[in-house]
Amino acid sequence: MARVTQYPTPPAEEMQVYDFPSGFSGGIDISKSADLIAQNKSPDMVNVNYDGGGIPTKRYGFDSLLDSALSSEIKGLYEFEPAGGTAQILFFCNGKMYKKSGTNKVDLCTGAKASIADAVTDAFIFGGKFYFLTGTEFCYYDGSNPVAEVTGYIPTVLIGKAPAGTDGTADEDFNLLSDSWKESFSGTAGDTDYVLTFPCDSITEVKVGGVALAADAYALQADKVTVIFDDPPGEGTDNVVITATKDGLMDTTAITKCRFHSVYGGLNDTRVFLSGNPDYQNATFHSGLNDPTYFPESGLVFHGSDAEAVRGMARVADYHLTFKERQIYYTNVDLSTTDVLFPTKPMNDEYGCTSWRTVKPAQGGALALSYDGVIWTVPSSVRGQLNTLIVSKEINRGVGEVSGILQETRSTLEAAWAEVFENKYYLHVGSKCWVLDLDYSNLAEGDARWYPYTGLYEDATCMMEGQDGYLYMGDETGVIYKSNSEYNDAGVAIDAWWTSPMIFGDITRYKKFIYLNCSFSSEQSAAHNIYIYTEEDSSEDSEAIVDASAFDFDDIDFDEWTFGTNPYSLPVTIWLKTKGWFIFWKWRNNELNQGMTIHSQVLFYTNGKKVK
Repeated sequence: MARVTQYPTPPAEEMQVYDFPSGFSGGIDISKSADLIAQNKSPDMVNVNYDGGGIPTKRYGFDSLLDSALSSEIKGLYEFEPAGGTAQILFFCNGKMYKKSGTNKVDLCTGAKASIADAVTDAFIFGGKFYFLTGTEFCYYDGSNPVAEVTGYIPTVLIGKAPAGTDGTADEDFNLLSDSWKESFSGTAGDTDYVLTFPCDSITEVKVGGVALAADAYALQADKVTVIFDDPPGEGTDNVVITATKDGLMDTTAITKCRFHSVYGGLNDTRVFLSGNPDYQNATFHSGLNDPTYFPESGLVFHGSDAEAVRGMARVADYHLTFKERQIYYTNVDLSTTDVLFPTKPMNDEYGCTSWRTVKPAQGGALALSYDGVIWTVPSSVRGQLNTLIVSKEINRGVGEVSGILQETRSTLEAAWAEVFENKYYLHVGSKCWVLDLDYSNLAEGDARWYPYTGLYEDATCMMEGQDGYLYMGDETGVIYKSNSEYNDAGVAIDAWWTSPMIFGDITRYKKFIYLNCSFSSEQSAAHNIYIYTEEDSSEDSEAIVDASAFDFDDIDFDEWTFGTNPYSLPVTIWLKTKGWFIFWKWRNNELNQGMTIHSQVLFYTNGKKVK
């Protein structure tokens, strides 16, 4: 049997109708009192998004993936697919890197590298390998062998040298990640003495014609630059290559103490940029072409004053952005010389970044958390402020009980992190997760639509999007979760609500609020609470429960049972029978495995006497 809700006959007085003028998907606004916010915004909403088609919809939850928690927070969560292999979920915890296998974990630190620093990690995939930074180490994993520290590429710094050490042409720069180098000689018929340009502690390899000689076929002399062969290597062009090592030649910690990366090469992704080293706080380092084991000396670039640290990097179109604490620099590739250069220029002197983990691409620009709120930066070679906009003004500071982003401590802002999933920017600051819905925001126009998530999101420490299209999340207790299409957080009910803005209508008159017509998405089972607020009644004691279930067995006549579906939501009339100058209401659902999607809301009222 069908159920039809009959709308009531309007009273004799002139009926006023309030229909939201611009919908109700404007996000949350806590920056001002509820009577001043835009009519498409909410002063209070939690665990509600616009995935239902631009209307308030309860979010889905998560399932736990591991048999047991790891008793310490997850410091990084990634996915890596080795060449010819299958995708692996990798995570960091308790000074180890693990691989998820079913509902268990596999320790990948079982070789010479038995443990790593128990620190937040940053990782990238390059050339079929998984590289990661811990702040004290630069390591890699190839998908089959245990974790190992990166061995630096050994550059050939000189070519075409004469045995006497004269002539020669500079070739490659020394590698900041290696204390070794090569010098290439064009041998002569009878010479046995070959002189290096730079003194060394030892000779690690000698090749003649591409073949390595035995260690007893030559000897380094006391002057540390002359190598004498037992037999003449013979003549040729660059036929003698000597590899030398000097302890402390390079400050390898310049690379190993970096905290974060960016991949950039101009119009392509051919080099890795590293930064975040506290000893080089205003510097970035870029790798050689397609080689993250080679960081040439010339790749060290300083960005402005050393009084301010680099806090993040991003590639935007063919620009590379470097975010400092209160400044932004940009880089273009300079191809005007024989050497590829990456010169840095100031772009913005007002805004910067608090944490490298908040820098993410969005709508043709880059989002980042600054000390003034979340900023969005677009490419521009014109120095000024117009290339950067603050897009979090409505959640920066709260005027009521809900605190905003900038009401957190400085250290909390500097520990913030973010992830992008399904075109949403998830910003985790302290114990709050603020979501910027990029599908419904237009950042260039200053239209940014935010809403907060609670529940499991409060204890999250990292997230990543899997190749399977799901969101993965690690938390403070060592649990890893995977998003589901159900309304529960690992078996716990999700508490969701959406609150309307204050509605005044004619602000010069009191009103008699008659009823609220609304409709919901049909759920298999759902009961939504509604709370009505006016200046005369502002408590939640006026709760009413609205049944939004798809059907109720109590109303079914099984003698005339037929199967069918109704693609349309059912109308519901909420009788208000209250008076006041203003009104607002809150919809809430906190039941296990129950959704809540608000399709439409129309308020009917009549005007009364004038406000004195």
